[in-house]
Amino acid sequence: MASQAKKGGVLAYVGTGLERAIEELEQIIHVPKKIRRLISKVNRIKAVMKDAEQKQISSHAVTLWFQEVKQTLLDAEDLFDELATDAAVKSICSDAKSRIGFQCVTRCGLFFPTTATTTRAMRYQMRKMNDRFDRLEAQTARLGLQISTVEDTRLELSTRRQTSSLLPDETSVMGRDREKGHIIDMLLSSIQVAESSSNNKGFTILPIVGMGGMGKTTLAQLVFNDRNVKEHFELMMWVCVSHDPDPVRLTKDITEAALAFKRKYEQCQLTNWDSMQQRLRQEVEEKTFLLVLDDVWEAEQSMWEKLFKPLHFGKQGSKVLVTARNRAFVDKMGAPMDPPIPVGGLSDADIWDLFKRNALRGAIDANGTTSAEYSHLEDIAEYVSRGDYFRLEDHNLVEMPDTVRHMSIWVTEMEQIDINKLCSYEKLRTLLFLRIDYGEVNLRTRDLNKLFQKLKMLRVLGLPRCGIRQMPESLGDLKHLRYIDLEWNNLLENLPESVGNLYNLQVMNLYGCVSLDVLPATMSQLVNLRHLRAESSLVSGIDGLGKLTGLQKLRVMGRKVRELGCMCLLRELAITYLEEVGSREEAMEARLHTLQHLQVLRLEWSGRLLWTMDRDSVKPEVEEEVLQALRPHDSLQELYIEGYGGTKSPVWMELPMLSSFTSLVSVRLQDCPSWLVLPSSSLSQLCHLVYLHIESMPVWEEWSCPDAQQCPSSSTLFFPCLHQLSIKDCPKLKELPPLPPALRRLYLQKVGVPCLPGLWGCSPSGGGIKATSSSHSPPASASLSVLYISYCYNLTSVSGLLHQRLPDLEAIMIENCNDLVSLPESGFGHLISLKRLQIAYCPKLTSQLLMREEEDAPSQHLPHSLEQLEINLCGDAMGGWWWAGLQRLTSIAKLSLCRCPTTAKLLFLSLGRHHHPHLPVTLTELLIDGCRCNNYEQEFTTFSTSSSQSPLVDASTRILRSLTSLKTLTIWHSPNFLRKWGGGGLPSSLERLTIVGDGDLDHECLSTCLHDLISLKEFTLQDSENLRTLPNMSCLTSLGTLDIESCPSIETLEAINLPSSLKNLTLKSFKVLHSLPHKLNCLSSLKAMDISSCPSLQSLPDTLSGLSSLQTLGLSDCHTLQSLPDTLNHLSALKTMSISRCPSIQWLPARQSEIGSTKATQESPTQHKCTGEHAAVKTTDSGGSPLLAGLATAGISLLRHDQCRVRPFFSNV
Repeated sequence: MASQAKKGGVLAYVGTGLERAIEELEQIIHVPKKIRRLISKVNRIKAVMKDAEQKQISSHAVTLWFQEVKQTLLDAEDLFDELATDAAVKSICSDAKSRIGFQCVTRCGLFFPTTATTTRAMRYQMRKMNDRFDRLEAQTARLGLQISTVEDTRLELSTRRQTSSLLPDETSVMGRDREKGHIIDMLLSSIQVAESSSNNKGFTILPIVGMGGMGKTTLAQLVFNDRNVKEHFELMMWVCVSHDPDPVRLTKDITEAALAFKRKYEQCQLTNWDSMQQRLRQEVEEKTFLLVLDDVWEAEQSMWEKLFKPLHFGKQGSKVLVTARNRAFVDKMGAPMDPPIPVGGLSDADIWDLFKRNALRGAIDANGTTSAEYSHLEDIAEYVSRGDYFRLEDHNLVEMPDTVRHMSIWVTEMEQIDINKLCSYEKLRTLLFLRIDYGEVNLRTRDLNKLFQKLKMLRVLGLPRCGIRQMPESLGDLKHLRYIDLEWNNLLENLPESVGNLYNLQVMNLYGCVSLDVLPATMSQLVNLRHLRAESSLVSGIDGLGKLTGLQKLRVMGRKVRELGCMCLLRELAITYLEEVGSREEAMEARLHTLQHLQVLRLEWSGRLLWTMDRDSVKPEVEEEVLQALRPHDSLQELYIEGYGGTKSPVWMELPMLSSFTSLVSVRLQDCPSWLVLPSSSLSQLCHLVYLHIESMPVWEEWSCPDAQQCPSSSTLFFPCLHQLSIKDCPKLKELPPLPPALRRLYLQKVGVPCLPGLWGCSPSGGGIKATSSSHSPPASASLSVLYISYCYNLTSVSGLLHQRLPDLEAIMIENCNDLVSLPESGFGHLISLKRLQIAYCPKLTSQLLMREEEDAPSQHLPHSLEQLEINLCGDAMGGWWWAGLQRLTSIAKLSLCRCPTTAKLLFLSLGRHHHPHLPVTLTELLIDGCRCNNYEQEFTTFSTSSSQSPLVDASTRILRSLTSLKTLTIWHSPNFLRKWGGGGLPSSLERLTIVGDGDLDHECLSTCLHDLISLKEFTLQDSENLRTLPNMSCLTSLGTLDIESCPSIETLEAINLPSSLKNLTLKSFKVLHSLPHKLNCLSSLKAMDISSCPSLQSLPDTLSGLSSLQTLGLSDCHTLQSLPDTLNHLSALKTMSISRCPSIQWLPARQSEIGSTKATQESPTQHKCTGEHAAVKTTDSGGSPLLAGLATAGISLLRHDQCRVRPFFSNV
């Protein structure tokens, strides 16, 4: 990006805006001679700037001239923009009298044969501008500057643009994810359709259409380099067409691209036209190819017919992906064509993300506040806008250059800004107030008035979170303004009526202005407004909303549907509170079917949640008529319907009308209490539908669909492109249709189905699938990768689907299915890509698999690919059904067994009997919950007898230690588990250890487990009732976090010997602990210590002074703690101390002689000290004892009990 900006240089920087201003002026008025002469001078000066830009490197005089020209051109742009604005406004006023009105005028639209009229001040500016250009033009000869020759110009114009398929860095591309996904889906779906077609010849064209600079080429590059696309096409070629397309040249280029794909980097030396076409035919014949024709311009249809002749010999399913600026260019190609993909401007969110990524570097907090420094774009700003940009920030309040035109202000207090000085920079175009933190930046109305009266050239005005209460009337004087951001000025109560004068305004952000109840009546005059971000109730209150015909995104309430008919540029539209629409006639006035640019439509009725719905307020017949009347244009891509109260689908959502919606990618139907018959069958015929979400349809019982057995060919039209199907809260839906082979993700939650379906056109056969009896059935090709099922209380079996051959299935998650009783009889071994298997809260689940260890066991149990296995509360009747498969897993990394004690015990008994060939190397995370280990010998004897194996003589205690790659071990509520399986110690690889609820754990067992854990970083021990002492932990040399809670029998910690690496220490709920160990002074790395719920703790040791790194100290619910040691004075790093519910503390340490400037919250005769910077003390509920207001050094404060947060104080407080 930087190199491109520098290549264009200053000429590109100042030229684009100036050219646009002149072009807009010429569109609006008949330009008089005086202005035309000025335009001619501008063009002559620009003609020599390229020469000057090169010569300024070696000539200081040229540099000075060049800089003056730049400023003059920028001033000229301001002048032409003002002329165009005044002319447009006058034209509007004139046309209003002719009943044309505001709504028919846009900045890029109509031509008005109006002669410009100028004020005396403007004529004076034009004379000055003429004089400046005359003086600059007179200096060109003396400086040796030359105008580019005609030959150079012709050579430059004749140079054809070149592009390639290479994408330097995909992460640098922002937005276009939806368009990319849509294109890829259309490319791949064409292949799936072709597989079942008897005609295997030919290709189709997929156009990407949009204005120059919208990113069409980049989008094509993203698609071309996608992994799935590369895997599907047998041949891929990229050719840039550009101006003056020639069939001979293009044939040669396509042939060379085909050879390059085969790693044959050679030129096509053929010159005979027939030979060239034969060679191209040879390369594409019987192959599914993708050809990208980038940057297509106008050409005769006969040219395309000649070029495409060899391509017809490729397989059907081949694609020609075309990028063009005009749909008309593509229409002349004369080949079968898919619906074009329109590429417009980026969304607001993408633009903001792009700005944050490229212009700023840093962190964005939870509220979206920017706290950043400039990144690599600084060199661009320095190169092309030297002296134009300035950043005003805390502690950097230096003089600004007079030429500054763009300014950002990063301060914490408004007093740091000299408003009068700021007003002197009258050429400012950009003014952004960007706070570093939550400092108080409150802009007063009178200061804003001063700014607006002086800074008349402003185009971008950013005032987010500035505490503004009222905007001055002078805001309307900013006639150049394009962008205004007032986000989160929550005290702002109104905007001035002069807002209507902002003719050029394109973006207004009022998000978070919660005190703003109504917008000015003049808002409807903002005919160029593209984006208005505000609450729908606020937008709906605009009188004359329909005049804002430039809006591209709108969320509005139902009562405003009458005004939508002329808003033809809308791309995203949400209509809420549709119950306000009383009739079909009213809804028809929205004329949604004429909004051809509309891509996203949301139709919402309110208050339709089942538990809050007032059924008497629902009028099914009216809502059916309203929904029918709100038929959108068939170019729609996303449709959302929520809260609809009708019982049937509108006609336009049923066949044959729905078939015209060929661009529809996503459909979401939600919270419709009475919708009885959904258009499921019709939706299945949409050839490009990718996402389907159906939620909260309480009366929906049947999913109708074509019969694959009776009409096998219909499989090509049954959701051919559907990737994700989500069904939620549909309790009466008893059956699903067979799933389309293209489906990748299936989510079912609270659905009434008793069993899962199979795949469309396939029937189960053993562990795999077979085709239906019809010879025309498509080959089995399932794409399912994720299966998630939860709260399906009627589900008893999952075999219908999981018996199928699902080669891409990676994750199965089944939760809270109370009636699920069995898994597939043949197991999961045939799912060769399965990585995660999670089965939870299915208490009736039993196993029909026998624990056999024959050679074919893996195919009957678990696949080799499995990485995560999680079983939670699924009934012990499952037993060890998965053990034989587990024996042969080569990738298992996470194993979780919760509340299935028999299953867990059988696992470890088996591990003790047989060495697992892979588990010790691959397993990194183990979770055991609810496994009480008693009666080992009896259980093992039973197990070994049932499995016809000899009994284990020694139930090995070294099983856990043998897991040499284990990093995380979590044991919950499993008494004696560690004693049984960890008695020989734990693996030294362990980094995180959690033990909760082992009431039988003692000192000896814990000491053995902790021995040699040199990699342990986190250790949590909770609810060990009988543990009386903690072992020596000095051997845990990597330990950073220690959390010990609810060990009521521990009286002392003197023997604990903590390692010096410890950074965080938590001690909680020690009922009989009287004191802390004196050896705490050895913890030189400790940063945070929290001691709570220790009712017997009476004092803290004096050795706390050795905690040289301690930053946070918390004390709570220590009812007998009476004082803090004087050694707290030496905690130089302490920033925060919190004391809560310690009523016996009567005094804090004090050294009266060192009392400094302290921020007090209450009086006290006792003072205390801490030498750290930015420290704060918080106390709560410390009884009636008088506590000191603050630590007696610079900037330390004691917060009262009614202050609920700890806040920093600077050292100069």
